[in-house]
Amino acid sequence: MYSDLNIVTPKINRKSTTNELIYDSFKISKDNILERLQTLLCINKVKATEILTNCKPLSKVSPKLLTDNYEICKVYGITNESLTSFPELLTQKDLPEKLHLINNATNDVNSMISLLKMNFNNLSKTVCLLDKENDRVQYFSKLFNVKPLQICEYIKKKPFLLKLNLERIQESLRLLTDNGISKNEVLSDLWVLNYKLDTVKKRIKFVKENKFEKIKTWMIRAPSDIILNYIKIRSDNKLILGNNSLAEYLSQRLECNIEQANYIISRVPALKGKSVKKMNEIIDYLYSLHIKPIHICITPKILLYSVETMKKRVEELQEQGVYIDNLRLLTKSQKQYQVYYNKLITVNKKKLRGIK
Repeated sequence: MYSDLNIVTPKINRKSTTNELIYDSFKISKDNILERLQTLLCINKVKATEILTNCKPLSKVSPKLLTDNYEICKVYGITNESLTSFPELLTQKDLPEKLHLINNATNDVNSMISLLKMNFNNLSKTVCLLDKENDRVQYFSKLFNVKPLQICEYIKKKPFLLKLNLERIQESLRLLTDNGISKNEVLSDLWVLNYKLDTVKKRIKFVKENKFEKIKTWMIRAPSDIILNYIKIRSDNKLILGNNSLAEYLSQRLECNIEQANYIISRVPALKGKSVKKMNEIIDYLYSLHIKPIHICITPKILLYSVETMKKRVEELQEQGVYIDNLRLLTKSQKQYQVYYNKLITVNKKKLRGIK
């Protein structure tokens, strides 16, 4: 009866349909989280979208866990402002246990909220070293004149701060600041506080005897051979530069003005500690390759490399038919350079097979 009818059964792309369902489900979930964040944290859609974009775990959390964590945070007095700064806390399944733990170490959880990013075991060890009555966080906050929240970030990265004798810390800091090292410099290199007072005194005396312009924290904690090597480089540089500054030297060698030379140094601060003798060698080598001064000015990082490394790379690339017209290729990390070089070899082998 139906034999004469030309019925075409449409083909269903099940994979496409499945993907669409997954996308729709994800979109609904994402929209749900966005709405929940706006409602709970009292923020607009733009801010909620920014939080969701920067905090990937939020896109996978269930709305129930999100709400439950928010409510438990409120019980412990955590503000919306704190949660907006640390939204990842709303995704933690063990947040109630962590909050109970940290509440025993402070009168204001908001001031130590960043510690909640630690896993439970590390947080437990940290809390054991904190004393509610002799609050180290508040002590460090006053000592360095920074907010408790920032101190918690330092403690999270440098747990040894919780074990040091407070009186010793104060004495070490006084000794460092009396010798021209600022509190901000110490905060940037907190390991310097981990050294005994006598060690710090001896190193400061040694640095002064060698007439350094300014004492740096790394000079306190660096091994003796590194300090001695630094002194040698500085002495050699003085012989080459004479009364000229590094900027004047670069200006002359790279055929640029002083302002441009200072800009180069600001872009690559490591040049200040580089041997001028070795810098001279690398510039001479680059000029022998017919590299123009402007190219070195554009990629000044090249001056940090040794002639040996440059020669090896240039020879390898030339063997593969690549002639240097861009110094960025030579300043890649060893891993990046090796990946590029291996691809180059593969491409050249394929070309050879094609010719045969």
